[in-house]
Order: sequence, then structure tokens, then C-alpha cells
Amino acid sequence: MSAPPVAKVLEVLSTLYSSGDPQAKKDANRWLQDFQKQPDAWAVADYLIKSKDANIETRLFAAQTFRHKITYDLHDLDLDARLTLRESLVQLLWLSCSGPKVITVQLCLAVADLAIQLPDWNTVVQDIVEKFGKSPETAACLLEFLKVLPEEMSGNSRLPLSDKEYKDRSIDLIERNADEVMRLLVMYLQTSAGNVEIQENAFRCLSSWLRTGDVDIRFLGASPLLDMTFNGLEHEELFDVCADVTCEIIYETRDVSTAKPLIEKICPIFQTMLVRLKEAKEEEDTDRVRGYCRMFIEAGEAYVLLIAQHPAPFSAIMEGIAESTAYNDLDIVKMTFKFWYELTNALTTPHYENALPLFQGYFDALVDTITQHLHYPEDISEWTAEERDEFREFRHEMGDTLKDCCRVLSPQKCLIKPLTRLSALLSVPDQATWQQIEAPIFSLRAMGSEVPADENEVMPQIMEFLSKLPDHPKIRYAATLVISRYSFWTRQHPQFITYQLNFISAGFQNDEVAAASALALKHLCKDCSELLVDYVGQLHPFYINVVKSLPYSDALEVTEAVAHVLAVLPATQLQNALQQFCLPLAQDLHTIVSKDKSAILREDRMRAGDLLEQIGAFFDIIHPEIPLGQPHPCVNFINELWPVFDLCLTNYGGDENVCEQLCRAFRHCIESYKLHFVPLLPQLMERLVAGFDQHGMSVYLWVSHKLVREYAVDGTESIAPCFTLVERLSASMFTKLNVQKFADIPDVIEEYFHLVTNFLDCAPTPLVQNPLISSVFQAGLAGLSMEETKALTAVITFYRRLLGIALSVDEMITSASSTPAIGQNGARIVSLFRDVGVNFVRMLFDGLIYHYHWDMIPDVASIMKSLAQLLPAESSQWMVTVVNSFPEQYMSLQERSEFLENYMRALEEKQWTKTEPSSREEPVALYLKPSTTPAKSICDKANIGWLASDRQYWDGWTSKSMFLKVDGSYTTGNVYITEGESVCVVVLLGPIPATSVVKPEEHLGSADSVVMTAVGTTTTISIRLQQHPQQRNAYFAEVQFSHAGSYILKSLNEYRSYFWESPIYHSYRPHEFLSENKLFVKAGSRKALKECDARWQVKGSWINKTDYQEAYPLDYYGMFREAQEDHAENNRLFVADGCRMPLISVGQAAQCLDQQVIHVWGDANVRRNLKAFSSSNRWCKDDNSKCVCNDDAETTLQSYPWAVDPTIPLTLNGAWNIDTNFYFHALGSIAMKDRREEISQAVKELPEADIVLLSVGNEDIPLSRISPIEFGQAFVNLLTRVMEVYPRQTIVVRTPQYFCCSLLHHTSWNSGRSTAFATAVRNTVSHFADRVWLWDVHALGIPDHMCNNAGTSYSRRNVVQIENLLLWNVICNARQ
Repeated sequence: MSAPPVAKVLEVLSTLYSSGDPQAKKDANRWLQDFQKQPDAWAVADYLIKSKDANIETRLFAAQTFRHKITYDLHDLDLDARLTLRESLVQLLWLSCSGPKVITVQLCLAVADLAIQLPDWNTVVQDIVEKFGKSPETAACLLEFLKVLPEEMSGNSRLPLSDKEYKDRSIDLIERNADEVMRLLVMYLQTSAGNVEIQENAFRCLSSWLRTGDVDIRFLGASPLLDMTFNGLEHEELFDVCADVTCEIIYETRDVSTAKPLIEKICPIFQTMLVRLKEAKEEEDTDRVRGYCRMFIEAGEAYVLLIAQHPAPFSAIMEGIAESTAYNDLDIVKMTFKFWYELTNALTTPHYENALPLFQGYFDALVDTITQHLHYPEDISEWTAEERDEFREFRHEMGDTLKDCCRVLSPQKCLIKPLTRLSALLSVPDQATWQQIEAPIFSLRAMGSEVPADENEVMPQIMEFLSKLPDHPKIRYAATLVISRYSFWTRQHPQFITYQLNFISAGFQNDEVAAASALALKHLCKDCSELLVDYVGQLHPFYINVVKSLPYSDALEVTEAVAHVLAVLPATQLQNALQQFCLPLAQDLHTIVSKDKSAILREDRMRAGDLLEQIGAFFDIIHPEIPLGQPHPCVNFINELWPVFDLCLTNYGGDENVCEQLCRAFRHCIESYKLHFVPLLPQLMERLVAGFDQHGMSVYLWVSHKLVREYAVDGTESIAPCFTLVERLSASMFTKLNVQKFADIPDVIEEYFHLVTNFLDCAPTPLVQNPLISSVFQAGLAGLSMEETKALTAVITFYRRLLGIALSVDEMITSASSTPAIGQNGARIVSLFRDVGVNFVRMLFDGLIYHYHWDMIPDVASIMKSLAQLLPAESSQWMVTVVNSFPEQYMSLQERSEFLENYMRALEEKQWTKTEPSSREEPVALYLKPSTTPAKSICDKANIGWLASDRQYWDGWTSKSMFLKVDGSYTTGNVYITEGESVCVVVLLGPIPATSVVKPEEHLGSADSVVMTAVGTTTTISIRLQQHPQQRNAYFAEVQFSHAGSYILKSLNEYRSYFWESPIYHSYRPHEFLSENKLFVKAGSRKALKECDARWQVKGSWINKTDYQEAYPLDYYGMFREAQEDHAENNRLFVADGCRMPLISVGQAAQCLDQQVIHVWGDANVRRNLKAFSSSNRWCKDDNSKCVCNDDAETTLQSYPWAVDPTIPLTLNGAWNIDTNFYFHALGSIAMKDRREEISQAVKELPEADIVLLSVGNEDIPLSRISPIEFGQAFVNLLTRVMEVYPRQTIVVRTPQYFCCSLLHHTSWNSGRSTAFATAVRNTVSHFADRVWLWDVHALGIPDHMCNNAGTSYSRRNVVQIENLLLWNVICNARQ
């Protein structure tokens, strides 16, 4: 070993551990990290760890270096060198068994990581046991290695292995060795009596292996490990580790149907644990209490359904959790909340509601326990601000548990307890502390969401009792917030309004109570606005006086309160009311902004911003429905204020406090008054251009892109002025970019590109065909090197939108040769990219390598795919140039060659998705996202964020759905449209009452499982909702209504917070609700429709067949009445929206498939499709037959040989005079078992196919272990293999089945999973659209067509025929 590197490493290590200079230590640490990346690090680490003179720090660094190099740089070594490294490391581990432990651990980790990456080393466990298992001195080392091996296998995501390699190594190293390791641990625990170190290591190893889920729980039941673990709880030194093992064992028994024998052995132990828990509480041994609490909670959550069904055998668990909740350490108390929530969910379902009386004692005591915990401590004045904030937040969590108690006991029983407690406290004057009184008051407030608005038994007593409370500021504050919380109740009990207004008003006299009074007034005015109209005269002097004395945030809430009352005034009174309430604010503002700039103080600027926000609040809240063409009182009033706004911009347009709030006020004007505000738009545009030109602040661009999105409607006169606005702002923008760096103004860059992209969304042609686009394009290139994520995302989104325009259907024209060509806009966009080609691609790849966030990968991938489609020859040259320029440390020669080879092949075969660059860690995840940017939706106009946060029309607690008006605005009234028009529908869900156990990770579905249908007089429409990106409790969808009638929204919320992903661990407690308003669709003229392209998603409605025939007698369904019977279910027909789906008969389909060989890979659902087709729809015609919902029993070799033996074809000939053969190969779960090789081998035994049908997912949805992401990854891999096996054939993929509105016993079927699995299929197919077509049977689903009552997930028999009709439209029309 050469001396210089070693000497330098030793010198830097000395600095790291010995220097007193923090900067020197930081520099030393950075140097050592860089050194570990060098090739010399292998040899230096080997030398240092073997050096006899090396100290502990040096040897530790050497061991860490080995692990680092094995994790990141193992590719430096060939196979022989890796085997040599293995022998050397194992020997080093042998020599280090005696310690220090920190070095032993690092070497164990290094050996484990090496073992995972050596696929031919399948005897890892046996080899290490053989070497280290013969001597007691090396036992601790062996157990440490066995502990870290499964942890590294499941937790070290930095190892460069594919998902398949990880799975294969997990099977080889963990699953196949689990039984042997368990027997080894039994031996060590049995022979190590008195050796606490060995026992502790053995239990830690056991915990690690249990966590993998690969240990057979039947082995645990038959082995002594269970008793050893429980006995270990009695020993202080082993308590913590045995508690960990106990929790893991209980977790493994959560599938109660298969773990019943083991559960029966575990449950009696809890009686002893309960005694020990009480002893620990008496001794105030918090650590032991926490350990016992963890075990009780683990058992409670795992067995919650058993507890609900059979409470007596599990009483010890219930008592243990109750004891834990009553403990004085609030961190321990918090651990129990999830259990109470899950138990409440179970007990309030019809299946378990008979057991409710058996649990009322527990919940009755729980109310008292929680109320006691709500007490502020006596020494709160000594707490820090952070401690007070944490306790306040925790009180709200405890309030959620009180809500659970209300659901079990009833709100009345829960409300009466704190009321009784308060009465008792006040019966002895001057003896109760404010803390004792305030806690029950807070509990009253916490229960508010569970109290019905028509509660007349206890709530009147509570409201009357508030006046009897002591006049202490803390008590008064809490009591005022009770009024605030129950404002929805006051709406139905108006006799209390005067009393409450006086109570609230009095609170403004006390600085400590004023904030609560402001909030209470706002909520009271929102919920009772119509009842307070008569109080406007009293509100005016009150408002003018009080708003001047309040802190800004409180003054804003009082302003919002007043605005809610003014919002319900008649339109004729509104302008005068605004002048009364708002003009004083404007006058104060005018006074401030009229001052000389040198005389104005910072406080004045802040005050001006506050006044503008208060004025803006009026415009945000007050938006009466005024017919277009009539004077709008709010717009008239804004016109009066315009000189003040001008003065603000002129004198303080560069002050952040002023212009930010002024522009927010402008946004409220745009969004609230829409077309009524058009007369003021020229003035506003001038102010925005002047403000940005003079001050360059991003807020001017922000409000400009809000304006463009609202008014730039393609084909209208508003396009020209909006484009002029973009041009003028762009000219100013480019001037600024000549003197400022992009990195210095990321917010300006972000908002500018949002503005441009919004205009492209609304009306692309004026911008694309204008020279301005070249300047914007060039500016974007500079933005690609930015590191600020939001600005960078805006720039990349701009390029994606440009490419999307070039590839859009509107841009595709047909040439003389009938080959699609690019239109005028597309040609212009192509020329822009052609001019910068290789540099553009290089910048994107440099960003991916050096500084782009992972979230950018799908966007960059989409850009590369679009470039490959538009410019296949040029983009391939660019790609070769860029990839060949990569440093080898980022991409080896072999990796370059493989990547370019695959890329070129994909271009030749026009498989555009394969041209997308992907990360090594997440290549599959890209396919699970949609391949295209979502189309512009009518919901883009809706202010859903405002709807979700508003409390005038929604209390924030009760789930609510509604139709919005065509322009996206909210209305409390009904909505009226004409056939063929679309509206936005919105769902608002209340808060989540308990935190999800789901880890933060990617999901294929929304957090909440909500089933929505629009139910009309003759029509039913299934609606697929989207989750709002910011307001996570809001969902929306654009819905086209093609058939006249009146409609109401029927919604069912099945699960919250991703609980639908693992439904076996959560109670099914669906909540059904109807929309607040109705939609009326009037008949319109029926236009000729083009045929549907059924290869993509087809949306449609289910309409009563008789009504449809009468309305459209010349349509296919109307002309051929007998065909209706074959294509109707529950007296309804499926009719596509916006296109015509031809009625293809079975005979026509047969002729279409003449001389074809079809390979079918799939599940029993597609088997039902084949049965219906092969029998000319005569199969299972009796509506009372069992096969309507379940044909499993009839599918035998004798009856349906083709469905049982994949080598026997289903042959169609006979009457149709055709020769068509279907070869059906049944596939089970594709996530539990890799089916790729099965297909590759089976296809060799079959005649060559012309068409391939693939139907998967229905066997995976019911499996609780399979997440949608896992299924999606398996499906991507399977589809890729199918495309390789069938390189020229048409491939049709059937989505999983629609399912909703109930459960199937012992399965995980539910709506959320059904939708998410279907989404995985849809998104993946969209990436392979050039070769793979979608058969979207999921889109046909509505609740009425389910077979839930028959205990199956199949669609009913007649729906199968409609599924086939969709298939014939997919295959036959596309083949013509």
C-alpha cells in the first residue's frame, strides 16, 4: 500500500476527531466522503482495517468505507475480485467478533450488502452459521449478521438492483432460510440461560425476521419462541426487546381467519400483562407503561373486529388500553387514539351494532378520562411557547376521540357529562380553578361535529349555562368558541341569536378574548347570515368602531363576518351597504397612500396592506347572481374605489405589502364577477403592465395569468386584448432578463411561464404564429438550468404544452396519401425544437443527472417521447450525441450501448414510450402515470379552493356534493343546461377523524374512496372523480349530460385516508349523501355524431331503453327493438357520450374475426365474455339462473373444455361459416406470481395468434397483500413481455371489473381498489397506444349492475353482452 493516500487519510481522520475547529471538522468530513468515492478507497480501507496500530476511529472508517464501496461501487470489481472481497470480509468479521461492536456492525452490514448483490451466493446463511455458529465467542457476531441481513434486504434501497432482482434475492436469502433461522434462535435461547447479551441479540434477530413477513406463523405457534418471548417480559434487561417481538408476533396474526390458533394462545397472556401494567403505573415506571401500552394497542388494532364481535374473551385487552389512555403521560395516551377510532367504526356498522351496549361502560369512562387530560396544567405560565402550541394541538386530537364517544354513546349522553361537571364545579363558589372549568367547556366544543342541528335536549341548557360561567378571560375565551362551533345549531334555533351576539360583542372589550369573539362572529354571520339581515343597522357602527382597535387578523375575521351578512342583502341595497362598510376602509387607505413617500413609516405600509386585504374580503365573499347586462352593484362600487387603487399602484406599486394585497383584490374581482367585470378590464390590464414594467414584481404576472385563464376563451373577442396583455408583459420581461439573472428572480420566472402556458391552453394559435413565441422559447432554455423547483416546473410545463399542441388531434391533418401530417401550429413548434435540438436534450439530461428533483422525471420523459414522435430522425441523432458525452462515472460504455440500442429499436418500431429516459430506481413507475397531460376542463374555471375553505355555504364537517354553474361558479340554486353541455360537479368531505397508518408513498388512487353517480329521471351516469391537488378533501369532475331530464348526485364515501388500500384492517362504514342542488337538462337538437374510437376510454350514460327509443326512434337501439334485449341491463341501455357506438351484432363480430386466431390470457371475467359470444348470447338467458352472477360451478372439462384446457380451442364456425379459434389460458394473480415465463413457454404450444386479449387485475384486487402500485408494476412488466412475445399482433387489454358499494367476505374488493387497479391498466396502456388497445369494461360500471348480493365481483349476465359490444367496437371498427 502506497504511503501518501494512507497518510493523508490518517491526517484527515485526526482532524475530524481531534480538531476543535468546527469548520475544519466539516471540511475533513467532506474530504473523507469524497475519498470514499475514489478507486483507491478499496485498498486503503483494507490496509487500515488490518493495521495493528490503527485506533478504533480509523478501523471504523475503514469498515464504513467497505460498506459504502459495496453499496455504490461494486461494479468496479469483476466476479473474481468480488469473491475475493467476500472471503476477506468474512475473515475480517471473524477477527472483529470480540469488538468493538460498532466495527462489527459495520462489517456485518458490508457482508450483508455484498451477499445481496452476489446472486450465485445462495448459501449465505448456511456459510455464516457454519463459520460463526460453533463457538460461544462468535455467537453475538452471528446473531448480529442474521439481524441486519433482512433489514438490509428490505430497507437498503440504495443497492443498484431492479425490483425483480430484489424480489429474487429476498426469496433466496430470507424466505427460504426463515425456518432454519427460527430453529437456530430457539437453540440459542434455550442454551443461553443467564447470558443476557446472547438472549437480547437473539430476540432482536427474531424481531428483524418477523418484520419481513416471511416467517410462517404456524411455526411460531408450535415452537417455544412464543413462551420465551412472553417470559422475557418479566426480565428488566429483556423487556424492551421482548415488547418489540411481541408486537411483531401480534402484527403477523392480524389476518384473524388464518391465525386463530395462535391468537387463542396469545390472548390469555394479556391478563398477566394487565396486572403488570397496573403495577408499572403505580410505580410510575413510564418506560414499562409505554411498552405494555404498545403491546395492548397492537393487539387491539389487530383484533378490533374480533373484539367488537366477542368482547368477553378480549376484555383484558380492552382494560389494558383503557388503563393506558388514563395514564398521565400524554405521549402514551396518544398511542391509544387510533384503536378507539377503529373500534368506533366497527361498532357503528350494522354488523356489530348489537354489541354496542357491552362497550358503553368503556366509552363512558373514556369521556371522563379525556376530559381530565384536557386540563391545562397549573404551571402553564412556565411553559415555552412551543410547549403550549403542542398541547393545544394535542387537545384537538383528544377532541377527535370525544367524537368517537359521541358516535357510540349518542351526542346527548356525551354532552350532558361536561355540563354536569360544570354544574358541580360552580356549585361550590371560588373553589374551582379556571383549568378545571375550561376543560369541560373545551370538550363541549370538541364534540360539535357529532351534534345534530336539531338537537333540542341538551344544547339549549348549554347555551343558557354559558352566561353563568365566571368572568375569567380563559373561561370566557373557551365559552365564546363554543358559540362559534355551534353556529350551525343556532341557525335552527334563532331565539339564541340576540343573546349570542351580546355575548360575543362583550368579548371584544377584553384583549385576551377578542380573537375568539372575532372568530365566533364570523361563523355566526356565515351560518346565520339570512337571520342577521335585520341587524345590519346595528352592525355598522359596531364594525366601524371595533375594527380599528383589533389586531389585523381579528379585524379581518370581523370584516369577513360582516361581508357574509351583506352577501345575502337584496341587490338593490348592496351598493349602499358596501359604501357604508367599505368606504371608511378606503378612506383610511387613501389617507395613507396620499402621504409623501419620505414621510410614510413601515407601519403605515403594513396598515395599507391590511386595509386592502379587508377590502378584498368583501369582493371575495359578496358575489350576488346578477343577470348579464344589468348593472352589478359590486362592480359599480369597485369603479368608485378605482382612484384609490390607482393611487396605491402609483405611489406604492413596488411595496410588497401593498401590491400583493391589491393584486389579490383584483383576483377576487375577476373570479367573483367574471363577465360583469369586463368593462374594467382595460384599466386593470394597463395597471398590471405599468406595475410590472416599473417594479418587476411577480404578483403582477400572477394576477395576469388568473385574468387570462378566466377571459381568454378561444373564438371570442376577448382573445385579442388578452394576447396584447401577454405581448406587453413579455416585452417588459425580456428587458428585465437582459439585466437580471434567472436565479435571482425565480418567482418572476415561474409566474411568467404560468402566464404563457395558460394562454397556450386557452388559445394557442395567436401565440404560436407570432414571433413572440421564439423569444419565449429561447428564454425557457435559460430557465432549464434553474435549481428552484417551482420555477423549473413552470418552464418544463411550458415545453410540454408546446409539444402537446403539436401532437394534439386538432393539429393533425390528413394529406393526399391519408397519412396524418402536422398542422400549421405543429410545423411552427417543430421548427423551434429543430433549431435547438441537441442543446435542448443535453440541458434536460444534465438537469436529470445533476439537480432535477425526482418529480421532474415524468415530465422530462414525456418531452423526450413527444420529440421522438415529432422528430424521430433528428431526436435520435441528438440522443446519440448527448448520451455519448456522459462521463463514465454516470453511465458505463455497456449501459450507453444498451440504452441507445433500445432507443433506436423503439424508434424503428414506433414504440414511443420506450424512448423515455427512466431512472434506475423507478423505471416502471413512469408507465403508471398518464401518458398525456390532462385536457383542459370546465372545472378549471371553478374556484374549488374557495369552496373547500368557505364556511358560508359549507360548515367544513358534513360531506357535501353539488352541481356548479356552466361558468364554474358556485350557486345554492339549481343549474340549468341543454343536452350535450358539461358542468363541473364537486364533492367536499369533512375532516379525517384519525391519522392513516398508510406510509407516505405513491398511490394510484385518491386518498378517499368516493363513488358518485348522477341519477336522472331516465338516465344514470357513473362519475369518476379527481382529487383537488391542494384542497385534499375536495373532489371534482367534468360531466357531460347528453340526455334531457332532472338529475341529482348520489355519492357514497366508502373509506378515507387510503384505508381502501387495505380494507381488511379497517371497518367498512359507508356514508351516503345527496347533492345540495339539482341539474335540469332541457332537450336540444340532436346532431349527427361521429363513430366512437372505442380503443380508448369511452364515456357514456345508462338510459331507460323505452325512453331512449321514443326519443331517438331512428337510432340503432330504436330501430332494432329485439337488439335492445341483448344489450340492456335492468331495463337500461349504455349510450356513449359525444360519439356514436355502432350496434355490432354477434354475427357481424363473427365475420370480423373470420380466419383469426385469438390468444386469450386472463381471468374468469373474460371467460364469461367468451361464453356469451360463442353461444350467440344464448348462454345463461334465464334471469333466475345462478350463472347470471356466478358461472364457476358450470365451468368443467365436460361442459367447457376450452375454459379448462388451454390447448383446446373455442372454435366458431357452423352457421356463421367462419373459422375462428380462441385459445383461453387462465391466469391467476400476476403480482403474487410472475406470469411472464408462463406465457413465453405456453405460447410455443399454440398456433400463431392474430389478436391477443389480456385480462388481469381481478385476481389481484381481492388480495390484501397486493397494493395497486405493486399490481401496476407487475402489469407493466407483464405487458412488456407480452409485446415481446407478440411483436406484430394487435393486443387488447381488458380493464379490471367495476365494483362498489359493499364488501365481499374475506376479500379486499372495494370501489377504491377496483378503480385504482383499473387506473394502473389505463395509464400503462396509454403509453403503448400504438400497439395496445384498451377494452375499458370498468367504464360501464354502475352500482345497480353488481353481483354483490350473490357474493361475487362479476358483472351481471346482460352487462357481459354490453362488454362484448364494446370489444367488437374496439377490434372490428379499428380493423376496417
